[in-house]
Amino acid sequence: MKTKLKEMIMPILMVIIVSQGVHAADLKLELIKKLCPVEPVREGNRHVCPVCPDFTDFAGDDYDKFLIVQVIEGNFLSGKKAKFVGYFGCEPRIRHYGGYLLLTEDDGAERLLVDEERNYLGICRKIAGKNQDLLECRGGDTLKGRPNWWRVLCKVKDDGSLTCKKGKIKEKGK
Repeated sequence: MKTKLKEMIMPILMVIIVSQGVHAADLKLELIKKLCPVEPVREGNRHVCPVCPDFTDFAGDDYDKFLIVQVIEGNFLSGKKAKFVGYFGCEPRIRHYGGYLLLTEDDGAERLLVDEERNYLGICRKIAGKNQDLLECRGGDTLKGRPNWWRVLCKVKDDGSLTCKKGKIKEKGK
């Protein structure tokens, strides 16, 4: 009985997983086409922007590439749906070489919210809240040869900036 149930459920789960991956890839392509000042270029299984968009520190430069690493849809602003977009490239080391932005819809027109302190937060996930969704992000880098890992819980303010509570992630075995 358990084997037959597994045989029935596995194809359904595979379709769900694959369709979510396809949706995410389509959404990233749609967004990079909107944000990139030139036609995006395909590199392997992803699209990159060969010229840095206007909202980045290296705006207009073509020696770095802009890449969308994740898109999370949620109720991040009070009463409004938004897309949290994490990107990599076109930013200096001080911003961990990337950043984030928010796309919202106001009266049918998309609006871009860019935080001045848009440091790259790492990989994030949505945590559902009562009135507003939160973001939990994990990332890391190496400073002076020492690994520096972080975890932050962030709330989006109405102007698109984030308020985050930081917590350091302990390395295993220490």
